[in-house]
Amino acid sequence: MARIINKAGVIIRQRVVQNLGFQNLVGKSLGKGIFFLIQMLLAYYMSIEGFANYAIFWSLLRLYTFFGSNNFYILYFKEARKTILNESRLPEKLIDNSIITYIAFSVLFFPATVLLFNSFYTAILLTLSAAGLIIIRIIAEVSKVDNSVRLSIFLEDFILNLIIILFLFIAMTLHSSSFDSVVLAITSSLVIASLISLLAFKKKFNVSFSQIRILRSHLSYDDFKMGFRYTLLRSGEVIYNFAVRYLGKIFFGVLFVSYAHVMIQFFNIFSILTLAVISGLQSKIVLHRATHFTKKVVKKIYLSIIYILSPVIIVAALIFGVLNEDLIRWTFPKFEEFSHLLWWVAITGFIFSIFQPLIYIFIYNNKFPRINRFLIIQYLSLLILIVLPIFKLNQNIWLFGIMIIFPLCQGIACLAWLKKSRA
Repeated sequence: MARIINKAGVIIRQRVVQNLGFQNLVGKSLGKGIFFLIQMLLAYYMSIEGFANYAIFWSLLRLYTFFGSNNFYILYFKEARKTILNESRLPEKLIDNSIITYIAFSVLFFPATVLLFNSFYTAILLTLSAAGLIIIRIIAEVSKVDNSVRLSIFLEDFILNLIIILFLFIAMTLHSSSFDSVVLAITSSLVIASLISLLAFKKKFNVSFSQIRILRSHLSYDDFKMGFRYTLLRSGEVIYNFAVRYLGKIFFGVLFVSYAHVMIQFFNIFSILTLAVISGLQSKIVLHRATHFTKKVVKKIYLSIIYILSPVIIVAALIFGVLNEDLIRWTFPKFEEFSHLLWWVAITGFIFSIFQPLIYIFIYNNKFPRINRFLIIQYLSLLILIVLPIFKLNQNIWLFGIMIIFPLCQGIACLAWLKKSRA
């Protein structure tokens, strides 16, 4: 009996506890749990209008950061694995292309922010916030080159969120829960967290940042185009996050924006759980050159992800469906009348979690089928959905339709490729 227990313990440690996907899942879940508490705090202390404006600011920041980083940390991950581990340096192409792309998108986002919020102050803080968040994101991703996710989780989930809570606590202590105070607290947190990220990365890998300089030879228009294609491909979440909030305010008012932001926080639990497992297994999902991208290989990787993910997703969906009223009452009491929408969140989140692992297997290996044609179809679908409120479409159908349209389109495209593939 003791031998059986010991053997079971070894299996659990090897297949679960020491599994990178499981480690990332636990770390991301705890970190995003802290972020969820931040949203609860803001919803409680801010006015409905202030909370709605914060939701628009945060979604715009994520959109800015996503396009500003342009997925270079994925595109250059193989090169980063080689240069960091063997030469103790970051790839020059990763650094230079990231800086130039951030500057280029800042030219677009800065005036757009001024127009959206009618404030240069908010635009300056958004620009600084985006720089900090891009640095954190890049460092968190490339820190996984040694098949460890601990530094990534520590920086992106714990340090960042704890610093945000600290600055928000200072703001609330000073009896200031205004939109401007909250934005200043978030910007200060991101700048400080980005500096900590650079220092922690330098200490772990003994990387020097003193030799960084932008050279024209390091810049690649072809890499920018490739990165931008995958940015468009993966941008569904950040685009719908911003569209729901900004256009939702125009079509349905600030109350809709506020409760939509709350529902998205619950939906993000599915997204966090799914992407945490995928991100944790990134080094294994990205195939080595000697391995061919075949139907059999894709199926094997997909099942290894679902093996870890499915029990957690099923439990989360059941909890959301059965305890919807209690969950809203305990977390966002101002929005208790919308608790029934958690059923919609559960269904939408389950569909999202089934398709995302397959999609990312294609993305991480630069194998997404007929990407140009697909992007046209995907964004046309989104555009049609966005304008439907003009024709009196129900606001909740609109909300959840926008949330799920990209994963559905992408998943169907991947399944179509697998069906045609013979290998």
